[in-house]
Amino acid sequence: MSAHDAVNTANLESARRAGWPELTGTSAQIGWAATIRAARMREFDAAESEMTAAARAALRTVLLEVTTASDWIDTRSHAHWHLVLLTMKRSQEQIVALGAL
Repeated sequence: MSAHDAVNTANLESARRAGWPELTGTSAQIGWAATIRAARMREFDAAESEMTAAARAALRTVLLEVTTASDWIDTRSHAHWHLVLLTMKRSQEQIVALGAL
């Protein structure tokens, strides 16, 4: 097992213990995305914000609902990653809703 694999496995285990939703994708994507998601959520939790605690908690919950590993990977270097993920999630919900018509 490589050093990256060990970090990815540790992040997957931490996410499971925290009750975070499971990621979907290939096993390689899931491991990598778990590490990206863990880092991004630490960044989100540590960031200064003018949002109320309730609004911040709600946004955190929505971000964690992004379970497609490739979404976390694709936004890993984007400065406004959280906005991109929210937009992607909203677009996916709209596609599902349109399919139900």
